Amino acid sequence: MAKTDHLCRHFSRFVRLITRLALWYKSALISGNMILLVEDEGPYRDVLARILTNAGYEVLQAADGIEALSLLEKSKIDLVISDILMPRLNGYTLVARLRAKWPAMPVILTTGFLSQDAAKNMMSGSVDFIPKPINVERLLDMIHRRISPSS
Repeated sequence: MAKTDHLCRHFSRFVRLITRLALWYKSALISGNMILLVEDEGPYRDVLARILTNAGYEVLQAADGIEALSLLEKSKIDLVISDILMPRLNGYTLVARLRAKWPAMPVILTTGFLSQDAAKNMMSGSVDFIPKPINVERLLDMIHRRISPSS
């Protein structure tokens, strides 16, 4: 009897795991949206990427603006989320270069060092802004409003 209970518990866990994976895979297939996440702090970038992936988005990661531009050239990106203060090529310069080639690309900038109004004014309202620490629910809402699951 104990062996049967043990097997049932393992089987039950396995079924729950498969169900979660199936739901995640279904949401990723439905979404199919690719987000480019540009953040120089690796651990913070990894956590955000995991959150976005769990929300059903595909995520490419870049550590700075130079790496982001390279990925933009090679991949079909639907939205860019970028930190502002980064080495080599900061978020403002990234947006300027991105706008020259992909003028309609949705962009969300983030930083812990500027107010929301200051960041928006500096970019003449051409991007959205969310302060750090990032409110995940607000970020996901911003993303959803900019890229629909069918885009």
